[in-house]
Amino acid sequence: MPRVFVAVYADPAVRAALEEALARLRSAPEAGRVRWVRPEQWHVTLQFLGEVAELAPLSAALDRLAGSGPVVARLGPASGWLPGGRVLQVPVVGLDPVAARVRDQLRAGARVPEGGDLPFRGHLTLGRARGRPVPDRSPQGAGGSAWWEVPCTAELAVEELLLVVSTLGAGPPRHEVVHRVALRA
Repeated sequence: MPRVFVAVYADPAVRAALEEALARLRSAPEAGRVRWVRPEQWHVTLQFLGEVAELAPLSAALDRLAGSGPVVARLGPASGWLPGGRVLQVPVVGLDPVAARVRDQLRAGARVPEGGDLPFRGHLTLGRARGRPVPDRSPQGAGGSAWWEVPCTAELAVEELLLVVSTLGAGPPRHEVVHRVALRA
């Protein structure tokens, strides 16, 4: 069964800001400790659904959000590690209400998986630690910040929600958008 999630993808302005930050991050000597996410897969997960056999009920539940209005979220102020030191990310604020509406519609019309009531933590994953987690604290480099703390700010214009199937296998996961819901009326 495929793994499924609801997401918003990075628009061109966000991708440009992320490319700039990533160039700085990848130039750090420690960058080899990170398995980088491919730019075409940069997204913010609003709800992870796990393995799902039937996509139609999910699509129908999400369709009830059509025309509910676009949202502007904000990335930044800088890249950093989520607690545990395995996910290098940029925080994203402003999507909590959208994530809550997605969860409510899925709960009413389809399903929210066990653990689906965990609090939403808006972030866009840039990479994952290879091997051991990266310590929460690191010797500071020039300029007084750790190598992974790179400024990255942008506005993310969210005009559609995406239902995505993630296929795991050899190499990085493959993402396929299987359903789109326009938020603009």
